[in-house]
Amino acid sequence: MTMNYDMERYDRRGSPRYDVDLPAEVITSDGQTFAVKIVNLSISGLQFEIINESIPLLMPNEDREFKIDTIPLLVKILLPKEASEVVIKLGIVYFRRVSMFDSVLGCRFETFYSQSASVLEQYIRKLDGNKELMADSMSPMYLV
Repeated sequence: MTMNYDMERYDRRGSPRYDVDLPAEVITSDGQTFAVKIVNLSISGLQFEIINESIPLLMPNEDREFKIDTIPLLVKILLPKEASEVVIKLGIVYFRRVSMFDSVLGCRFETFYSQSASVLEQYIRKLDGNKELMADSMSPMYLV
């Protein structure tokens, strides 16, 4: 017996994703910088595209104290209409190769710096047609 699952129906993510095309800069914990393209965005995380040859530098093969810990990155995004830089500490959640040359990494937001949470929330509201986001949508995040 073959089961046919509709993956959209079983999507467990709590917040909608918005397709975007935003240039950004990712910085590793040892200070290496990479140009990336953010391809989707939500109130809880983002996905970015990067060339495959950069993956070993972003995701070094080193032992972590707690295996479940995410790999930390810093992302700087210049939002187009807001002309504001958004700076967020990310944690890599997954990695997927999409072509011979490119991969995508899914990341969750861990820490917002300065006014980044409110600037990003305003941007996402515009993507969503100015609908009201959940009242506590950014509350689990740490604001610095």
